[in-house]
Amino acid sequence: MQKVATRKQREAKGEAVLATRLAAVGYEGQAKSEALRLAHQQRASRLVTEKNERLAEDVATRRAMREERAAAAASRRCLSEARARFVRRWPQPEEALDSTPSSLPSLLADDPVVRRAKALCSGAAQAVAQLEEQNQLLRAKPTLQVIRPEPKEPKIPSRGPTPMPSNEELIAKAKELLADYKPEKLRQPASGRTSSARTTAASAESSTRNSPRHGAGGGGDLTALQRARQQCADVC
Repeated sequence: MQKVATRKQREAKGEAVLATRLAAVGYEGQAKSEALRLAHQQRASRLVTEKNERLAEDVATRRAMREERAAAAASRRCLSEARARFVRRWPQPEEALDSTPSSLPSLLADDPVVRRAKALCSGAAQAVAQLEEQNQLLRAKPTLQVIRPEPKEPKIPSRGPTPMPSNEELIAKAKELLADYKPEKLRQPASGRTSSARTTAASAESSTRNSPRHGAGGGGDLTALQRARQQCADVC
C-alpha cells in the first residue's frame, strides 16, 4: 500500500510539474514541442528507410557474390573435366615428333571446334595470299602500251565512167595545139613528105573502113579524126 501511495504521489507531482510548465509556456510551447516531435519522427523514418536500402543492397551484393562463386566453381569443374578428357587422348612427346597422320590425336579429327578453326585459318590464308598478290601488282610499275594510230589512206571519191569526148572536141583541140607548130618532118624533101602523106592516108583509110562507126554520113568526120590523131602522134 505504501508503494502504491508513493507512485501516486510521484505521478501527481509530475503532472503538476507539466501543468506548471504548460501554463508558463502557453500555446507557443505546445507548438514547439509538436514541431520537435515531428522532426524526431521524420528522422527516425529516414534512418529506417536508409537501413532498409542498405540491407537490400547488401542482399543484392551477397547474391551477386554467390552467383560469381557458383560460376567460378562451374568453370573450374569444366576445366577439370576437359583436362581429364583431353590428357588421355593427347599424344606423348615421342609420338608428337612423328609427322605421320596416324600419330595425330583423334580429337583433332572429331572436334567440330577444331574443324571450324582449320576452315577459318585456311580461308584467312587464301585471303592474305590474294591481298599480297594484288599488292604486288599495284606496286609494280605500270607498262603503258602506246598504240599509234595507223595512217588512214585518203578515200578516193568514186567517180563514174569518164565520158568520152566527141569527135568535134578532139578535132578542135588538135587544131589549137597544131596552130603554131611546124615539125621538122615538114621540112624534109617533097618526096619524103609525099610518101609519108600517102602512107598516112592509106592507114587512115584502112582504119576508117574497118571502124564499126563507118557509115555514109560519118565518113568525113572519122577521116578528119584519124588525121588529127596522126598529127598528134607526129608531134609527140
